[in-house]
Amino acid sequence: MTIAAGFRADGGVLLCADQLHLAPDGFKTYSPKVSAWIAGPWRCGFAYAGNKANSEIAIRNLVNTIER
Repeated sequence: MTIAAGFRADGGVLLCADQLHLAPDGFKTYSPKVSAWIAGPWRCGFAYAGNKANSEIAIRNLVNTIER
């Protein structure tokens, strides 16, 4: 289960998430589930759950849409 939270802070938002990735075979790895992007005039933060590769593609598509 992924847990993500955003906290309003001076000048922005603090976005947090756990780092546990669990493969179908039960193998555990740890890496960030939060990414930051600049899309046009916007600074964007995303947290994801589920498949890392699919999530990264979805986030890139969102950033491209925001830039348009």
